[in-house]
Amino acid sequence: MCWRARINPLRPARDLTASDVTTLHRAMRRVLHDSIKAARVPPRRTWLTGARDTPAPTCPRCGTPLESRRLSGRRTVWCPQCQPDGA
Repeated sequence: MCWRARINPLRPARDLTASDVTTLHRAMRRVLHDSIKAARVPPRRTWLTGARDTPAPTCPRCGTPLESRRLSGRRTVWCPQCQPDGA
């Protein structure tokens, strides 16, 4: 959902602007709506979920190699181009 909202998953929630929160909320609603219709998270080529488990994953939006790390005990994948860290 962060990928769809173009928000870096390493960014602390306290640093999100009101606009970021609105964008993230809209992305969450879209993803949940589509997932409920499909009865699962669809592995679409145009979604990050369709690319993250490939041997050399690239962003479906821009083709940049994806980055990953463990965050809160889970593997998190993001695109450094589409989801800049803001630094």
